[in-house]
Amino acid sequence: MKSKLNLVLHGLFVGIVPDDQHVELWVPYFAAHQYEWEHWGQPRLTMTGGGTVHSLLGISGNAGSVGQLQPQCNTVFRKECPLISNPALHSKIVLPFPNAIWSMRRVCRNAAPFYAGGSALPYLYQQPDEIAMVHVFEYVIEDISKLSYEGHPIAVNPWTQSASLHIWADEFTGAHIPSPPTPVEQTVTRITGLNIQQDPAYQGRSGALDTNEPHPEGMEYCELYTRYERTLPGWSRCDDPLQRQPCNSTNPLDAKIVHCMAVFISKLP
Repeated sequence: MKSKLNLVLHGLFVGIVPDDQHVELWVPYFAAHQYEWEHWGQPRLTMTGGGTVHSLLGISGNAGSVGQLQPQCNTVFRKECPLISNPALHSKIVLPFPNAIWSMRRVCRNAAPFYAGGSALPYLYQQPDEIAMVHVFEYVIEDISKLSYEGHPIAVNPWTQSASLHIWADEFTGAHIPSPPTPVEQTVTRITGLNIQQDPAYQGRSGALDTNEPHPEGMEYCELYTRYERTLPGWSRCDDPLQRQPCNSTNPLDAKIVHCMAVFISKLP
C-alpha cells in the first residue's frame, strides 16, 4: 500500500491551475501576516518569502478537473478570468494536481449569496452554496527518502502510513477584524485586476468544526482547529472534546470566513 501525504492549507491562498497536471499555490503578501510550515506535532517553521518558488519533493498526484475544485463550496474562477503578469506575492508553491481535494470546515449560505457584486463576479463558475475554510490536498508518497519541504524531511507515521504537513497564512496576532476591503477582496484585485464584493452578512461567520465531517485517512480531526482555537484554555491536542458547531454558526472566534478561504483560478477547459 502506498503511503499518503495530507497537505493541509489554513488561511488565504490562491490556487492557480494552469493544466490538468499541476496546481500553483500563490501565497498573497500581507505585511501583518506570517507564513509557516508545520509538520504536525513539530514546531512551526517560517516559510521563506521574497517571491521564492517552493516545491514538495517525493509526492505524486493525478489528473485534475474543475469538478475536483468543487465550485459548489469554493471560489472558483473560469479560465477567461485575467491574471496580472507579475503580482506581488510572498511566495509560490508548485505542486502536482492532488489525487483528492478535501474542502472542510464549511460555512453555509443562507438567503444572501456569498458574493454581492464586482467585475470579477461574471467569471465565477457559480455562487457557492457553502464556503470551505480549510483545504486538504491528498498525495501519494512516491519516495519517502525524498519527502521534504525547504530541505526539511517529513516523517511518515509507520502505523497509518501517512503524514500531515500544514501551511499557515495568518495574522501575527491571530485576530481578524472583518472590515472592507476584506483580504479576499484585496487578493482578487491584486491577482486579477478585477474586483469582487463579499456580502457583509458572512463577515462574522466561522467554519463549522463538525466531528461528523469526513476527513482524509491518517489525518487527526483536531488538525482542523485554527491556531487561535488551539490557544484557548482547555486545548489538549486530540484529547479534548471537539465542540460541534452548525455550518451557519456565528460563534465569535477570531478566524473568520472572510479571511480563511481559498480562491481558485482554473485554466482548464
